[in-house]
Amino acid sequence: MKDKKNSSPNLNEELKQVEKRLLQLIQKRTKLLSKIARHRMEQNKSPIDTYLEKTLWNIWKKHLQGENQRFFRQLFSILNNTSYSKAESKKSSDKPFCLYPKTHPINFSTSAPLSLFQATVSVVLSTISTTETHIEPFPLNDPLVELIKALNQAGGRISWQEDSLHAGPANLTFEGKSFFLGEHETTLYFMLALALTEAGSCKLNASPGLKILNLKPLQDFLPQLGARLTSIEPQSYNLPARLECSGKIPSEITIPSTISPFLGIGLIFTSLLLNKKLKITFANLPKEIVELDYLLQKWGVSIQTEDSTITVSPSELKCPVPFSLEADPLLSAHLLVLPYITSGSVKLEGIWPGYSPRAKFVEKLFQEIGLNFNPSDFTSQHNKALSSQFSFDLEDFKEFFPFVLALAIIQKNKAIIYHQLEDSLLEPGLELLSFLNFNFKTHPEYLEIEYSGEKNKTNKVWTSPSALWTLSYGLISFKFKGICLENPGSITQIWPKFWKIFQSIPFGQVERKIEEQKGEPSRRRIRIG
Repeated sequence: MKDKKNSSPNLNEELKQVEKRLLQLIQKRTKLLSKIARHRMEQNKSPIDTYLEKTLWNIWKKHLQGENQRFFRQLFSILNNTSYSKAESKKSSDKPFCLYPKTHPINFSTSAPLSLFQATVSVVLSTISTTETHIEPFPLNDPLVELIKALNQAGGRISWQEDSLHAGPANLTFEGKSFFLGEHETTLYFMLALALTEAGSCKLNASPGLKILNLKPLQDFLPQLGARLTSIEPQSYNLPARLECSGKIPSEITIPSTISPFLGIGLIFTSLLLNKKLKITFANLPKEIVELDYLLQKWGVSIQTEDSTITVSPSELKCPVPFSLEADPLLSAHLLVLPYITSGSVKLEGIWPGYSPRAKFVEKLFQEIGLNFNPSDFTSQHNKALSSQFSFDLEDFKEFFPFVLALAIIQKNKAIIYHQLEDSLLEPGLELLSFLNFNFKTHPEYLEIEYSGEKNKTNKVWTSPSALWTLSYGLISFKFKGICLENPGSITQIWPKFWKIFQSIPFGQVERKIEEQKGEPSRRRIRIG
């Protein structure tokens, strides 16, 4: 017994060493495969070399005799798609993007960023509408363009320019077609829901980022909707996949917690296309339903909500004239909060959706930090002394975590953020705090952040894990001058014009400088002031 106890630490240490070697090999494999993929892309070829993939998988199979090959096939696909995603990632410059915003009082006016949720839904509504649709201004970004292209593959008649969208009535068909969905889950769920309206089969494919998505929950659920989703690659639960539909769905559907609520939202479009009354029950009613109901009423469609169930009563779908999208509460908050950092005021031009849960959450947050926000004229100004401690509850608004964390970092006191975040959502924030040399403590229900001095203690370059974290980093740069970002282009996923707005904030003239520091890599320096 004593020997077993003594051997346990040795085994633990051995496992740690194996883990380090494994990670080193994974990093090396990712780098090599992404380099191969990038070279193929430079030759206008697909990043995926199918012959190479087959050869590599045969090596795996040879060493996996007697093992669960389905599990390892999943791992193989994830590793490959990680490399392909790295090869396809967009970078605006080979040089780091360094931020030097001034903190003089601000007096700024600009157009409010428009609701991405309303824009996404409106793209689909415009496709299945019985009338011509014109929306201007319209907030084009990468996910919206991918959705538009996918709908046009099905027969949609959507065209777009820099700030506008136009669509005509269309007869969507899916039978026998192959659809490329890009890299965003919303496009998958909406296209899948629309395909349920027609008997037949089609193929679904996507970018590497979406190929990582585990389709097993969908594969288990779709038979209830008269459909079957089968991965094309053997022993896989990922895209590409074949979708087979009967064209018949039940009149009552329950969306389990394992399925994205955006499939349930997509089924509203299914109801409209089939002209069939539909009752949809969610495991948890998505907060977007309030905004969706308001939007659908403008288009002439009524939905009734009772607890976690919505009932769709189909009617003729017509785009209202004139029609304007409302402001996006989360994106707008990144501009409205600037007086909290610099003092002064900001005015946005647009429509604040004060009825929506996300807008109410923003108003509550602004009240907490002492920012005077007037929804009626869409202005904000800082008029209160800071409290001794920043304390705020995220509730179920998980997408606001990067924004709230930025505010916690910017203010000059200890901060506590109450949350119910999964580790995968919390981890990027903890990594950012470590990167900026903050001391923090994690607790089961809250994150505790110690106050840090004004001086930035890092000379490293940060790589943002998502567009919302890029926005967060932009706000943090007001406190830590000169922090650098590896991938500023990630913002195009949600707000392509953000950096242009950021650099036009009237603290003074915009000055671009390229600085070469001895012994350090060259950095693209953006100075405002």
